[in-house]
Amino acid sequence: MNDFGIQKFSTICILSGVFASSDPVVPMQWYQVDKSKLSPDLQEKFVQLHPDKETQEFLSTSIDKSSWVWTQLWYILAKSFLRHFWTTTDING
Repeated sequence: MNDFGIQKFSTICILSGVFASSDPVVPMQWYQVDKSKLSPDLQEKFVQLHPDKETQEFLSTSIDKSSWVWTQLWYILAKSFLRHFWTTTDING
């Protein structure tokens, strides 16, 4: 938990959501704000957001693609070559 009361559960950032049973297993809450660690003024203003349908579909597709072995091997090889010319941010797009 950091100083802002945010607890991280994964590197993929979503706030919270429920996914259909046919989708890959995704934790319901990957970022959770502990409002008690916020100032009273911020507690009143804080609004918990939830992913919309398109975001859920994007995350499900991304999780599916992350398990494609040949695609991941290609990314590793391409990244090891391109990192000599570009930054990681540029390579990842």
